[in-house]
Amino acid sequence: MNIHSSRWVEVLLIAAVIVLSGRAAFGESIETDPLKRLSWLVGGSWVAKTQTADGKPAEVEVRYRWLPDRRGVVYDIVRTAEGASVHTMHGLYYWHPGRREIGLVEVNKDAGLTEAWVQVAGGRLIHENLATNAAGVSQRQRAEVARDGDSAFDFKASVLKEGQWIEAVRFRYQHKKE
Repeated sequence: MNIHSSRWVEVLLIAAVIVLSGRAAFGESIETDPLKRLSWLVGGSWVAKTQTADGKPAEVEVRYRWLPDRRGVVYDIVRTAEGASVHTMHGLYYWHPGRREIGLVEVNKDAGLTEAWVQVAGGRLIHENLATNAAGVSQRQRAEVARDGDSAFDFKASVLKEGQWIEAVRFRYQHKKE
């Protein structure tokens, strides 16, 4: 990751925290702890076994952590294959006090940006995404994180093509405590 992309992530996260905390500064109430429903993700890492395009073993690791004031959950995704690790995505789940919804903003290694609204239903996080690549082209996506007990979750993402939702990726993550 180059210095420009890491600086962009810092700026984006700081801006999100300012927006989130600004309403409290004006005396408006914030729901007691709407992000508590995401707390099961935080701590340790989650690892999924996968393959490279040519069939070699690879893994995807995601780590979730609270912002210091617990106003957001930040995550980093690293893909490792053939001994090389690449940071592929960085994101932030946050509570939007005006919409009264959980939002998500994510930047990827190719300078793309994903914005989403997230519904929590039981042990599932259902994302309605708008992913915009570095050239400014946007695509609708759906993603789902489905909890399976305390030690696993399934992730799947679909893209909209010609009016049909097509599954693009599916991973099974196992929890790895530190």
